[in-house]
Amino acid sequence: MPSFYEYISYIQFLPTATMGPYLEYREFDNYLKQENQYANIPDQLTQVLRNFLEAIVHLMVYMVLYLQVFPVEFMATEGYQQLSWPASIFYAWMSVTFIRFKYYFAWKLSSCSVDACGISYSGSTVGKEGNLVHNWDLIQTCNAWEVETTLHIRDKIKNWNMSVQQWLTRCVYIRYRTPEEYKTDKKAQSRGQLIVFAVSAFWHGFYFGYYLSFFFWYCLMQVAGVVFRINRNRPDLVAKYEATGKVGHIGMWLLVNVTFSYFGSYFQLMGVKSCFASMSHLWFMPEIIVLALMFGLQNSTLAR
Repeated sequence: MPSFYEYISYIQFLPTATMGPYLEYREFDNYLKQENQYANIPDQLTQVLRNFLEAIVHLMVYMVLYLQVFPVEFMATEGYQQLSWPASIFYAWMSVTFIRFKYYFAWKLSSCSVDACGISYSGSTVGKEGNLVHNWDLIQTCNAWEVETTLHIRDKIKNWNMSVQQWLTRCVYIRYRTPEEYKTDKKAQSRGQLIVFAVSAFWHGFYFGYYLSFFFWYCLMQVAGVVFRINRNRPDLVAKYEATGKVGHIGMWLLVNVTFSYFGSYFQLMGVKSCFASMSHLWFMPEIIVLALMFGLQNSTLAR
């Protein structure tokens, strides 16, 4: 049991107090006592400078491509309503893609803080060339490369705000059902995920767009889960997809990124009026298609 002062120092730990990442107390305690890998923390300067330079690059992308070219506020204007359907979807995709770089910038600065104090150090390993490699991945907020390049909705979400997702898993998801129960009850797994998304939306605030985005991200997760089970039961479909090679992979990447970003635009629009203006422009077709897929595929015999 930590003392009062240890607890306060954990809560108010400056490198993680403003932007995260979430840090488990046992690691914080090891850090204070300089135990385990913290007994010999190597020089952090190279790692800090690398993260700082990446933060500057992310900031420049956000300032140039988002603020100057694809601001999300345009989606609530008459100009957006005049765009064709493909142009509207493309704009939403680009807007939400480039606004993510604002978060990458903030999280990279946070990484600079936790790396500078040494608490993100997880130990050293021997590299391929026999050199000693220092690892600074004990606590991570986001893997931007995986978020932008993955072919799977689940991995896209898993690599975003990673430490908070660990907290949600431990404090919300497995409190609803045990891991063993989730393995045998797919409906419980679906309900558990819905609860996690609802808690995450509530945690962000009370804007309508937050709940809309998290709900449709949840729907995309359910569709992806059903497709995974269908592929497990139909290896012939997997073989056909793999036969398409890079063309199929590029198509899947586009599908994942466009849908994820389109529904993420509600998170940025926030207000009820702005969200409905954007949705009505496409006659609510993306929402209808995702809901139809989710309920239709879940009742499919192939997914059982």
